[in-house]
Amino acid sequence: MEIALAAVAAGSQACVVYHGEIPMARNLDRGGGSVLAQSARRAGATMVNHSRAESLLFHRDDDGVDRFDALICADNKQIHGDLLLLSCGVGARTELAQLASLPVSTGILVDTNLQSWGDPRIYAIGDCAHVAPAPRASDLRTLPAGGPSGLIGPGWRQADWLAERVTAEVLGRGETAELAASASAAVMLKSEGIDVVSVGNTAAEPWDLLAEDPAVSHRSAGCPSAPLRVSQWSDPEHGRHVKMVTRDGILEGFVCVGMPRTAAELTLLFERGSELPADRSILLRYDGPDYEPSASGAFDPTATVCWCNGVTVGAIADSAGSGHTSVACIGAATRAGTGCGGCKQRIGEVLERFSTMGPTP
Repeated sequence: MEIALAAVAAGSQACVVYHGEIPMARNLDRGGGSVLAQSARRAGATMVNHSRAESLLFHRDDDGVDRFDALICADNKQIHGDLLLLSCGVGARTELAQLASLPVSTGILVDTNLQSWGDPRIYAIGDCAHVAPAPRASDLRTLPAGGPSGLIGPGWRQADWLAERVTAEVLGRGETAELAASASAAVMLKSEGIDVVSVGNTAAEPWDLLAEDPAVSHRSAGCPSAPLRVSQWSDPEHGRHVKMVTRDGILEGFVCVGMPRTAAELTLLFERGSELPADRSILLRYDGPDYEPSASGAFDPTATVCWCNGVTVGAIADSAGSGHTSVACIGAATRAGTGCGGCKQRIGEVLERFSTMGPTP
């Protein structure tokens, strides 16, 4: 989506082909995906849904080189173009683990200490690791949900933690602190004029029985928990959509399209595990005409700037106080901006703000 929108902005023609009803279906609800598709069309991109790629058509140029000519879909539709970009996602290579008789699912199954379910002497991290609590002997052997995140940040954190654990073991120190559970990674579409943020559990719908009926609750290991609640607001005409999924007033996930300030505030509330206001409409005002920047927590020290590497405003401010006063220096010192690179402008804003305010108390 980002490449297509960038190509359109540069004056090219771009066509996005996807399997289901909406783009980014793994991350967005139907409303958010529909608003994104409409906004992309308005920007000049052609959106082709319900089209599964089946094969490619090539032509031979005068120089004798085979070049891409068209994408052929399962319904025999041919979409011609000069350049084809395939988005295939993240897939873990588990062959070696399988040959070693280690349990695998979408990745090598490891517990919260990153140790293999089948052999505690073997660890796995990053995109090959599927982190999930090991089942008890009495549990049914059903494969857990989830899988590798596909993001570099969790891998860095797992590597740092495992290095500390191995070092402590070699030096005969005590047990290291438990590895903090990684928060759900935020998916952010980075495009000029089209803002999309999705994080956490966004599958629930406003009229689902579990979301609507207070007498119905989820049950996990025989213990009841509060039902999910869903608040949703859409304005497709102006390219805006927000869905908030909460449990006991705490965000479990959200989708936000076309409302960047609201998305920033929701991201901060999600990170902190803070309770949302009872009147959810208050959050929509961040993108309203009466918005007051000083009311936003975007520069709160705990707010995450770089989601790829989990770098906060406070970490950047501390690094700047140590003499790292450029985006490149911050990247070298904290890894911020060295993943997808989409946060470099935000890093610059943080540096500019704290250069005028002085050191953080």
